[in-house]
Amino acid sequence: MPYSAFVYHRRFSLTRATVERSPGAGSYRCGVHPVSRGRLAGPSAAPATAERTDEVARIRNLLIEEIVTGTADTTVDYRQEQDEWVVVLSGSAELEVAGEAVTLRSGDWVLLPAETSHRLVRVEPGTQWLAVHLFPDAR
Repeated sequence: MPYSAFVYHRRFSLTRATVERSPGAGSYRCGVHPVSRGRLAGPSAAPATAERTDEVARIRNLLIEEIVTGTADTTVDYRQEQDEWVVVLSGSAELEVAGEAVTLRSGDWVLLPAETSHRLVRVEPGTQWLAVHLFPDAR
């Protein structure tokens, strides 16, 4: 039985989609027009210093970003209004979260509740991250 869903992809607007089960176990067909998709920039897009941040998707109060990091010459203290979930896709980094050292390698993630103090202490150049931000209200 078909059902309706909202689908959002990088650089496209929110689209209503019809999703229905196709013949064959576990298979679904999505009627989105136009079909849209994106590609992450990847570690090679890292600048020599600092970070490059690209918005992958945004819907209401949810934001997904790809971050690629060059060298971290200076540390920046963060205390954000939104919850943030971040995963290292490739590379490694050391964070300080609420005064505690947290080492992240490829596949490791951390959930930072809103107002949690954190900063990047050390990073392997070319580290690629995916960050999901949940803001307290619609943006």
